[in-house]
Amino acid sequence: MNLNFIPIKAHQRLMFLLLISSSSFAQLTIKSGELVTISNNEVFYVDEAFENEGALTLNSSRLLLEKDFNNISGTLNAADGSIELIGGNPQSLTFGSNDAIKRLELNKSSNTATVVGGKLTITNRLKSEAGTLDAAGKIILQSNSTTTSIVEESLGGTIDNIVVERYIPAKRAFRLLSSPVTTSSTINANWQEGATGATINPSPGFGTHITGSTTGANGFDATASGAPSLFIFDNLAQTWDAVANTDINTLSAGGAYRLMVRGDRSIDMTTNNPTPTITTLRTTGLLKIGTHTVSNLNETPGAFNFIGNPYQSAVDINNVISASTNINPNSYYIWDPTLNGDNGRGAYVTIDLSDGTNPSSSSGNQFLQPGQAAFVTTLATGAASFTFEESHKNIDAPLTTVFNISSKLDLRLYRADAFAAGETPSDGLRFKFGEENTNAITSKDALKLYNQDENLASSNDDRLWSIESRALPLEGESIPLFTNAYRTTDYVFEADLSEINDINALLLDHFTGTTTHLENNENTIYAFTINLADPESSASDRFEIVFEEMLSTPEVSFGDSFVLFPNPVKDRFTIATRGISGQEVTMRITNVIGQTVVTENHTVNSNGLLTMDAAALARGVYIIKLTQSNGGQFTTKLIKN
Repeated sequence: MNLNFIPIKAHQRLMFLLLISSSSFAQLTIKSGELVTISNNEVFYVDEAFENEGALTLNSSRLLLEKDFNNISGTLNAADGSIELIGGNPQSLTFGSNDAIKRLELNKSSNTATVVGGKLTITNRLKSEAGTLDAAGKIILQSNSTTTSIVEESLGGTIDNIVVERYIPAKRAFRLLSSPVTTSSTINANWQEGATGATINPSPGFGTHITGSTTGANGFDATASGAPSLFIFDNLAQTWDAVANTDINTLSAGGAYRLMVRGDRSIDMTTNNPTPTITTLRTTGLLKIGTHTVSNLNETPGAFNFIGNPYQSAVDINNVISASTNINPNSYYIWDPTLNGDNGRGAYVTIDLSDGTNPSSSSGNQFLQPGQAAFVTTLATGAASFTFEESHKNIDAPLTTVFNISSKLDLRLYRADAFAAGETPSDGLRFKFGEENTNAITSKDALKLYNQDENLASSNDDRLWSIESRALPLEGESIPLFTNAYRTTDYVFEADLSEINDINALLLDHFTGTTTHLENNENTIYAFTINLADPESSASDRFEIVFEEMLSTPEVSFGDSFVLFPNPVKDRFTIATRGISGQEVTMRITNVIGQTVVTENHTVNSNGLLTMDAAALARGVYIIKLTQSNGGQFTTKLIKN
């Protein structure tokens, strides 16, 4: 029998005589074989023990439970539904082997709701208002490639022994992580899935290896080098410290960690370059609800403090800083493991908190994600603290919040192959120009955090910066740039200049002696080559931004700002164009004695890039000529190794 119920009144007692099996009506039972469907957006209140042996479909309705609930023999269809635990009675909750629900709310006036069997996966949201829930490790806040369940702004209550997941894509890279729960079990029991050896994989797709021993002592996964992979940051000493063990230490809500994640525990730790896999880290413990304050931060202006998000929700860092003491409100720092191309290891990103953007083309913004840690800086000399409040949560966490910047210059450094493939930059730098700013160092300027690989920064006051707030540029002014930690030979600068009027901005390459005009309100590309054996080629001060008087605005012609890279070339080269995406061009390659070796017609890609296979060319010097249909030409030299 199929029953579709439409309640007469919200919060009506759910009692269907045909389905009740108890002489005293003390228990509501949906019999085996019966199907009960609740209409959308309704609220049902059950004040008796409730057992489901059939099938219950909630749709988008809310089911309020005041006493025991048992679904061990039934089917619960609640992909869009909500369950709320209410009242002052002790409750025993038994779920099916793999139940799922969109939302769960705890709002008990007294006593404890205890999960005694089954498993319930929350796919979207959890809220805690009052009372106690012992999840017994059987309620999971799910995280996967498309969504992560979050905890809404909550007034109170206690939720213990809940499992919180953190999905991590397949890439071998460090992550800055935090825990949203305080665990009674060890780090090993959580992030290593309780494994007792590097080849042990208790739960495929979950957990990761944490190294720090050649023998497997102290809970670590043994490796030949014994190099550590889990670190904490000493805010007072300003140093990274390896975690001493994972078989004794536990995790605390808001604890901040730097962890090398290679993938799940199927990774072969005996090889140098194992293929990374996706994984999900699981943490079980007491969920953080309420105010969280981090004290004993560094009291030196500009010092870095490592902070973890204590909530299973995104938080607006602007609001957190407003409630904190002596923290710089202008910027903060995240680690983005997706930067530096597909084969890179990630990079630090400085978030400009005036508008939530950054100079590195990272998706990072002012919203610190659940499970994420970051760096903030001390504003002035004196005691500093960092305070999270429930009201700082942003359960929708929009990607951007736009404010106007009078003028700016974003400079991004790419490996040439990553640029050609449309991948992420290695590092980024921002200059913010305005009449209210000064070239002297203030709290609006953000110090540079060093990457493992390529670094890009500006140099001012004998220090390096990732964001500089400066006065409007003047003729003859220059800004020294800093680059280092080159890992290859061919690179590309991409400059995004906006709203700089009445003055020209130029990128000066001291090694080649060339200057490149940075187009206003457009992207400008400059390709260059590094010879690591030549100190002048790889010098950290090779580049500089200079400003000169704008005498005229020349008409942009075919070939302006075109660059060819890499050069010299081995297999393939790319010509980065400007303003001719989708247009037809003819490419002609001639050798030094004028013989034509290649003539081909091409359509420029939508990203302005034109890539050619040069593997068949013999070693030597060639002339590349691009010709547009209207006769415009671009000519450059190519060296084939």
